[in-house]
Amino acid sequence: MTPFEKDTFSRWTSKDEDNSITETVLSLLWNRLLHHAVPDSVSANVLSLGGLLCLVHAWYLCFLYMAVEPRWISLGACALIVAYLVLDGVDGKHAARTRTDSPLGEFFAHCCCNVGFVFSTLTACYVLGIEDLSLRWYLVQIGQLIALRCHIRAFKSKVISYSKLTSPGEGFFVLLLIMGTKALFPSLFGQLSGIVTTLINTLNSLGMSLDPNNHTALFALLIHTLFYGLIVLTLLDALSIPKQNQATRNGIAFCLIYRLGPAFLMWLGVMPGSFTTWDLISEGLFMSLLTSDIILAKMANRDLHPYIVIFSMVSVLDNFIILLTVAIYYTSVLYDISDYMQLSVFGVVRNVYVDGVYDMCHLGHFNSFKKALSYGNRLIVGVLSDEHVQRYKRSPIMTMKERAEVVATSRFVHKVIAPCPFPGIPEEFIREHRIHVVCHSTEYDKPDDIYYVVPRAMGITRVMPRTEGMSTSELIKRVKAY
Repeated sequence: MTPFEKDTFSRWTSKDEDNSITETVLSLLWNRLLHHAVPDSVSANVLSLGGLLCLVHAWYLCFLYMAVEPRWISLGACALIVAYLVLDGVDGKHAARTRTDSPLGEFFAHCCCNVGFVFSTLTACYVLGIEDLSLRWYLVQIGQLIALRCHIRAFKSKVISYSKLTSPGEGFFVLLLIMGTKALFPSLFGQLSGIVTTLINTLNSLGMSLDPNNHTALFALLIHTLFYGLIVLTLLDALSIPKQNQATRNGIAFCLIYRLGPAFLMWLGVMPGSFTTWDLISEGLFMSLLTSDIILAKMANRDLHPYIVIFSMVSVLDNFIILLTVAIYYTSVLYDISDYMQLSVFGVVRNVYVDGVYDMCHLGHFNSFKKALSYGNRLIVGVLSDEHVQRYKRSPIMTMKERAEVVATSRFVHKVIAPCPFPGIPEEFIREHRIHVVCHSTEYDKPDDIYYVVPRAMGITRVMPRTEGMSTSELIKRVKAY
């Protein structure tokens, strides 16, 4: 990412609209759970990663032990998917409650969801008894295409919008209902065979030639139809991207068309001799990478990265190469963003705010920055405008731009806001910049102070001593006496 793209990403503000039933019904439960079960010392990204690991664990249980104890393993997998839904439901709310939400956290949560869809789909295949590897491949790709379509539309509108029945939550709850029924009441699925046979006979009367005793053939037909239908719809979504994002439009179209190669071979019954579950996972992870880069492009106001097209061509090679490519992509992107925004991916952010004139920035100012940073791990410094300084003290020697640039050179400072609010710090400003602590010097620690009324009422102020014998006024006296 270029510096401009990283700056644009860092300023991203989510405008997502989730009107789904699951969000409406479960929102109160998530909020109650947050207050009683999730401490502030836990990062929201840790919750997102925990949710992803629940899905990976569910798949791994099925992969190793489904043949040994199918009922209990199926129920265990369902419980882990429920755990994922809980963690996915509370991570964003936890970040907002603790004022640690950020574009980095939003992007990381989306990445976890995209990767998690691969393992949740494979888990469902194990529980529902879908053993054919080609069908599993189609189902994994279908799940990824649904996510990709959602984010292509969001790329165009800059908003992810879910109606009452279209969020991933509804899909997961339907899937859980089917999986739970299969695990607890397997006989009910046996009773469906008569209905399926009748449906096959009806289709045969319309000119098709399906074996009434081979229900898998009908299921495969439905899955193939759904896959190719989604490919067409996703291509149409991609081709409707405006001309100014031609690179994104053409890149997505190329990747989707390239996906048709393996699909066509499977449709013909041509399968590689060594085709395994790891191939399913690696190809699903590539699609998650494509979707993640669309999300990144939306947030950074850029096009799909050209390397994604190259990765698409690599994705038909050895699965180790694909897994390595996916790992390098996610690691490099997250590190790049984390380094630019000076945010830890998994650490808990605690923003400290100080403000002042910082004219002829000196040792006393830098000491105050160091002391303020001890109350958190990220320092935001507000610099007063020239007009405010003139009314508050005197005409500044340095302009606001010069003062802000000098402050930004300090290794203790992570962000400079110039001009900053004055007089007084409004609550809206505190919430907008996710400020947890406001520091000020001893002369403002009095009941009639008007500058820190709001943060003092919020209980987030800390008092810092001045550096004796060092101030801008003292420096001016020295210069005059020189």
